[in-house]
Amino acid sequence: MPQRLDSRRGGATAVRALRPVAELADPGGYAWPVLRFSLGDIPVKVHFSFLVIAILAPSSRAIDIVAWVLVVFLAVLLHEVGHALTARHYGATPVSITLFALGGVTVYPAIEELTPGKRFVISAMGSVVGIVTGGVIGLLWLAGLFDAATRVVRVAALSYIWASLGWGVLNWIPIRPLDGGAMLTSALEIVMPQRAVPVAKAVSAVFGIGAAALLWYWGQTFGAFFVLLITAMGLSSGGAERQAAASPGGPDESARREMTDVDLRRMAAMRALMEDYGLPTNVAARAALALHPLDDVPVPSSVFEEKVREASSQLAEALGRTGPRVDVIDELVTRTLTSYKNLAAATGDVYYERRFDRALSGNGSVPERPPHPDPPFPI
Repeated sequence: MPQRLDSRRGGATAVRALRPVAELADPGGYAWPVLRFSLGDIPVKVHFSFLVIAILAPSSRAIDIVAWVLVVFLAVLLHEVGHALTARHYGATPVSITLFALGGVTVYPAIEELTPGKRFVISAMGSVVGIVTGGVIGLLWLAGLFDAATRVVRVAALSYIWASLGWGVLNWIPIRPLDGGAMLTSALEIVMPQRAVPVAKAVSAVFGIGAAALLWYWGQTFGAFFVLLITAMGLSSGGAERQAAASPGGPDESARREMTDVDLRRMAAMRALMEDYGLPTNVAARAALALHPLDDVPVPSSVFEEKVREASSQLAEALGRTGPRVDVIDELVTRTLTSYKNLAAATGDVYYERRFDRALSGNGSVPERPPHPDPPFPI
């Protein structure tokens, strides 16, 4: 068990037991993925929840469900690649892609060079890829190329047309957090930067409620519920204002971002280290970062993630043995963050290398993550 910390309060001695530091360590972070791979230098992670898309399969036949899931996977991936390549074209690197239930998200750092106009293009390019590829398949279908194809190939072709072309167009409807909502927000930032977000949310609410009402009237109960769900997500999320500048001094409005589970765990660890271990704020912040080194985004390489999680667990054990000794803890944390930085450099995880470099230099003990660009929902 850790030692106890005695503190003087008005001449009396208050004795408080230290909670085990292992309780403050990173419990695992990510929802379990079922697949990891890279497209060039763009890491891709697929969560098991993506398989939820199977419930929307056009048939109950097993082979049709498999074809549907694979085709939708391809359509969503190409959509996100459209976002990713455009963001990288504008200099926003590193870029990562995550696919999850009913969609995906492309994450890139919000550098100062990303003007509202460029963010508009990034948001639009996902559906452009889908419309072009889906349109080509649609034209081939109309030309009769699939007339002699097997049933499963025809199911796959029709599924791809819907998933890429149909949903690509629908995704441009100005409902946050769809691409159309992001495009609307970026366009409004050009003409009314201070009021872009609230105006975009108001427009999103009108379109979302209207679309849900129409779907309900047409008997599409699931579609109506889905539209209401994503509209509520867009109204409650930070959305475009999470496009934080990569360097200090960015606009206050755009620097806001939502608190995630990782943020909350870091805050809890920091508070406990300050209260129970008597650490000053700066040391506690760096220790909390060292105990919770991985963000939900961007996706790290598997080697980096595995070794960093192992190192954070070892740090938790070492802090538990050390007890409330500020100088020793500070040295342990510094060595750990340095090892994280060096490992990130070796594995090519550029974001994390910069992140821990800033922490070590004192330029922000807990550096900002790159925000989710709209949409945090695809396709």
